[in-house]
Amino acid sequence: DIAARYKTNNMANLMLRSLVRGNTRLFLPRIARGGNIKALQAASCSSLSMSIKANSKYNIKITRTQQQQMLIPQNSHLSTGNSQVEMPQLSVEDLLDIHNSAIRLLTLPNTVLSRQLEAIKNSAGDKLVIQRWHECISVWIMAVSHSASLYGFPPDVSGVEAYTQQFDEKARSDPRAQELQDAVMDRWKIIFKNGMGVDMDHESIELETARNIVREQCNKMQEESFLKQVDEAMALVDNEYPEEPTGDNAKRNAAKQEKLLGILMPLQMDVYEKHGYPGEEGYLKLQASLLHHQADETIMYNIAVATTILFRRAGLTA
Repeated sequence: DIAARYKTNNMANLMLRSLVRGNTRLFLPRIARGGNIKALQAASCSSLSMSIKANSKYNIKITRTQQQQMLIPQNSHLSTGNSQVEMPQLSVEDLLDIHNSAIRLLTLPNTVLSRQLEAIKNSAGDKLVIQRWHECISVWIMAVSHSASLYGFPPDVSGVEAYTQQFDEKARSDPRAQELQDAVMDRWKIIFKNGMGVDMDHESIELETARNIVREQCNKMQEESFLKQVDEAMALVDNEYPEEPTGDNAKRNAAKQEKLLGILMPLQMDVYEKHGYPGEEGYLKLQASLLHHQADETIMYNIAVATTILFRRAGLTA
């Protein structure tokens, strides 16, 4: 069954053999040096952005390394860049222009990135859902990197990260925050529909139901029986990838992230099935439904706590 596939598939099978990678795509020309996908979009239970927003809002400390890992998928092709480069500080109007330019790259029928999304959607029978999701996010990052570079951001991890941070900060506090939040929702609708074949407009869930599902998942992520699985999986990774004297543990962290995904997906899918969302199709539909409530305080708090505990237990704190 599907859960068994996630438990037994090894790292190579879970990694996206990205169309994006084949085409310098993104998820871009070497943008990530072994990050994990928005810290396992897994842990967040809906969009990749929910986990970082939640941690930031509730002052749950995560390191810069973790933030990069959460933002950039592990075989993204962007270089890590120089974090010391001075980044442009943009207005809401400019941030929206970059976002809308990236959206156009995903929606105009003859662009490379829109064709890649179409190919990802058509690969549903051949690839696991998490692999296709990684590839979709890769395409989005590639689009953002291209568009943001025209405004002075470096075309690498640091540029995508800086743009995303500015966008998210203004989406929380600027007088035009609602416009930015609406743009984010439009983004996810396009990625889900064009890349995953799920129409978010047709997927909805009551807020209280969403809270209950997220709470149940996050509680299970903090149970000692699950965390012991994490310990065992991380011990295997530590044996295979000893700590580097140089401090560059990109491969080790990437391997840890893949192991986490391998044990987290079955947990998520078990919870979702109990609530009427069985299998991969159910998983996708629930993700799409939860995104409608991504700004809910209760949901963000539960995600923040569970994600932080999971990362610490996995040793992804440096």
